[in-house]
Amino acid sequence: MDFRKLREEVVVTLNAIGISLADIHLDKDANPRNFPCAIVSLASSKGDLMTSFRYVKHKAVVRVFLVIDAKSEDPDADIYHISMKFREAYLAKFRRDVDEIDYYPSRADASRKVMIAKFDVRSI
Repeated sequence: MDFRKLREEVVVTLNAIGISLADIHLDKDANPRNFPCAIVSLASSKGDLMTSFRYVKHKAVVRVFLVIDAKSEDPDADIYHISMKFREAYLAKFRRDVDEIDYYPSRADASRKVMIAKFDVRSI
C-alpha cells in the first residue's frame, strides 16, 4: 500500500473519532495548540518481495501520536479511552489492528502537561 493512502486512512479514522482536521498534524515537529490532537508521520519503510537485485515494493509504517491535555483528574484513563476509540474505529473500518500502544507523559510548549499514546500503523 502506498504511504499516502495509509496516512489518509489514519487521518480519516482520527477525524471519525472526533479529532478535527485542524488538530491532525503531519509535521512531527508541530507544536499543538488544541487538545485532543494527533501527529501522524512516516516511521519506516521495509522492503518486500525481493528479486535478484532489488525489492519490488515497500511496506510503509506510519507512527501516530495521540495527545491530550493532562489537566483532568485521571489523564491515564482519558488517553486510554481515546486510543481504544481509535483502535476500534480502525479495526472496524479497515480490518487491521494496532500491534502495541505506548503511553507516556510529556510537556507541550515546555510547560503544559500532556499524555501521549504512541503507536504504529502498518500497511498490508
